[in-house]
Amino acid sequence: MANDPALAELKIVVAGPMGAGKTTLVGALSDTEVVRTEAASSEAMPGKDTTTVAMDYGRRCIQEGLEVAFYGTPGQDRFDFMWRILARNAFGVIMMVSADAADAEEELDRFLATYEELLGGVPTVIAVTRVDLAPEAFDRLSASAGACYPTIPVLPIDPRQTDSAVLTVEALLAQVDSEGSEVLDRLQRQEAMIFRVA
Repeated sequence: MANDPALAELKIVVAGPMGAGKTTLVGALSDTEVVRTEAASSEAMPGKDTTTVAMDYGRRCIQEGLEVAFYGTPGQDRFDFMWRILARNAFGVIMMVSADAADAEEELDRFLATYEELLGGVPTVIAVTRVDLAPEAFDRLSASAGACYPTIPVLPIDPRQTDSAVLTVEALLAQVDSEGSEVLDRLQRQEAMIFRVA
C-alpha cells in the first residue's frame, strides 16, 4: 500500500506532445484503476476527440517493497503549468513521441529541452510509438536524439501492450542499476519486436 512506511515509491513523469500515447501507456503500466482527467480536445487530431487537462495517474508494484507512481502530463501547451507541478520530486521521465507525427523531431527536441530545464539530469527514456506506421521516422528520431542526448535510450514501443510499456520503466531503472548495461543490452536485442502489433 502507498502509505506503508516500508514501501519505497518512485515517481515517474510520462510526458510528450498530444497524441503520443501517454494516457494509453499509463493505463498499460498501472495495476490499479487509473485516474484520468480528460475533456474535449480543442485541437483537431484524427481519432482523438479528448485530451488530458490535468494528469493521468496510475501505480504499479514492480517488486516487493518498491512501487512506481506514474503521472501522465497534458500534451497541450495551454496546460504547461501542470508540467512544472507534476515534475516536482520526479525520479525520472518517460518522454513519448509518435513516429508518424509530422513534427515529431521538433516536438521531441522541445519537450526534452523543457524537462531538462525542469528536472536536470534525471533518468530519462524516449519512447517512440506508432513505429509500425513510420519505421523510417524512428531511425531519424533515434539519430537526432542521440546526437543531442547520447545517454538517453530510445525505444520503439506499443503503449497498448503491458510488456512493451514495462520496458520503458526497466530502461529508467537500468540507468541507476549496477547491472544496468546488461538490462539495456537485453532491451536493444528486443527492440525490433516490441512495437509489433499482434
